[in-house]
Amino acid sequence: MTLSLRGLAAACLLVASGLQPAAAQQAYPNRSIRAVLPYSAGSGPDAVLRHVGEKLSQSAGMQVVIENKPGANGWLAIESVKRAAADGYTLLEVDNTHMALQPHLYKQLPFDPAKDFEPVAPLYWTHFFIVVPANSPWNSVADLVAAAKANPGKMTYGTWGIGSVAHVGSAMLETATGARMTHVPFKELPQLYTAVANGEVGWAFGSAATAGPLYKAKK
Repeated sequence: MTLSLRGLAAACLLVASGLQPAAAQQAYPNRSIRAVLPYSAGSGPDAVLRHVGEKLSQSAGMQVVIENKPGANGWLAIESVKRAAADGYTLLEVDNTHMALQPHLYKQLPFDPAKDFEPVAPLYWTHFFIVVPANSPWNSVADLVAAAKANPGKMTYGTWGIGSVAHVGSAMLETATGARMTHVPFKELPQLYTAVANGEVGWAFGSAATAGPLYKAKK
């Protein structure tokens, strides 16, 4: 079951560690390219990057190696690419959480979105739905909000991390409706949606790519 809520969306893009002018003077590419992402294998962003990686491998004639580094608000993956040589052989897939939202949520970040990275290409936009267990008694967002208001703080919602677009979007929903709920962060997206399907958390924001397989399985 999905309960649609318009207005929450995220963009994924490819960036690279700040390129040095000398890199452009050399034959490129002459070895494999590493693409790092702060999402778990099997997630929507992972599926997109693997598809793009296949196309890049074919066009560049060099292998694109995908490396998943979920956790720590995405900073594990971001730090890995930040430390890499600025030669165009290390790419990073992130969304607007990391590049646009986090600078407003934290006084200090272990990276500078503007200075440490060079934008390469936007990949896709995705919209989110509210997803709940298939046997949920809620048939609309209004039902979910009413249940949350009836038991303040008892309803749980899951996200893929503190400060993620899902976390901020959920907080915005709470503020807009006056409902008070409890946040349960997960490290990996598959764990999150399995928890929703099993009823371990009440609901979560999910995209067609990430929550779609369990929706098709009627879970």
